[in-house]
Amino acid sequence: MKTNYYYLDIIKKQIYKGVVSMDEQKYKDFFENVRKFKQEQSKQKQRGLNDFNILTTVLKYHDEVRVHSRMIGAFLDINGKHYQDSLFLEKFLAEIKITNYDFKNSKLYLEYENIDLYLTDGLNHIIIENKIWAKDQDAQIKRYIDVIQKENDNVSIENLYVVYLSIDRKQPSDYSLDTLNIKGDYIVNKSKKIARFVNINYKNEILNWLEECQYEVQNITNLNEAIKQYTDVVKMITNQYEGKIMSLVEYIEKTPEEIDMIGEILEYKEEFLSTINQKLWEELKFEITNNFNVDCNYESTTKYEWINFNFNYQVLIEREENLYIVINKDWKYIKIDGITDRKNENTINMKNGNKNFWQLCKTDVRKKLIDDIITYIKENTK
Repeated sequence: MKTNYYYLDIIKKQIYKGVVSMDEQKYKDFFENVRKFKQEQSKQKQRGLNDFNILTTVLKYHDEVRVHSRMIGAFLDINGKHYQDSLFLEKFLAEIKITNYDFKNSKLYLEYENIDLYLTDGLNHIIIENKIWAKDQDAQIKRYIDVIQKENDNVSIENLYVVYLSIDRKQPSDYSLDTLNIKGDYIVNKSKKIARFVNINYKNEILNWLEECQYEVQNITNLNEAIKQYTDVVKMITNQYEGKIMSLVEYIEKTPEEIDMIGEILEYKEEFLSTINQKLWEELKFEITNNFNVDCNYESTTKYEWINFNFNYQVLIEREENLYIVINKDWKYIKIDGITDRKNENTINMKNGNKNFWQLCKTDVRKKLIDDIITYIKENTK
């Protein structure tokens, strides 16, 4: 049974033919294990297991603003469409140990004066700076504090909080603090305290908070699922996510000996590419001869390979940085710049040469590409 992992079938054939000088039994066992893994993976998918996540389908999992700030903000908003009032906000503030907050008068703002998340009950002011991978900006924290102090006369030091949320950072950079410093639980200007400081991260406080929230709404299907899906995204950015369907790479990574074998296999990359290329041309020549009842003349140089037939047509592969397949009729070029993907009536697509060239190890991919070439020629020889 063929695997779908790029060139493994080609490698197996090379080993059995004796072309590749390796420990044959070891590699036979390796490919047998891969075959069994792919069978089990297929069964899991048939049983309905999947790694579908609506958030990562439409956005990148590490998107600070559109995924993380908005999801956290949606839960913290007491007027949000979750209709849980202050439930999620109460859990959040308890997790980060902020007390004496008036939940009934809470207001939440996204991107308020460039502050990622801003919570206030009129007395307390909570600035939440959210950092995934982005670097701190010049005097960022200082500017946010200045904004809130300017808009709220005589705000108490004990009622102004800067919550620094990141994956694993301990505090904002000096670049972000500008002339300010952090001493213990306070942000200070020289030696004067000006605000409370709270450092939290996604791996601990956010995941704990989400777990608490999910427990509370476990019987509300859509909220339970929303929190679950966002929890998975948080686990992705903190490298804790384990998919329900294990990938072949993850399977191989669990066994150091098999990782070593992949390294040995890659030493034969050029031989495999040559084998794949030869297979493509043999199958293409056969189909051209069979469909058009003409003899094919195959030629090659270091830059090009091509088949001439019927005097008017030439199928040419140019292999340099990228792989291009061109059908030439009367020397008018129709480019095929991607695998089996019809972009318009004159184009079939094959971009990113070396990457997509490995796809041609798959019999069904080669067949689809060749079928598209034959179909195009038939449509244009009437």
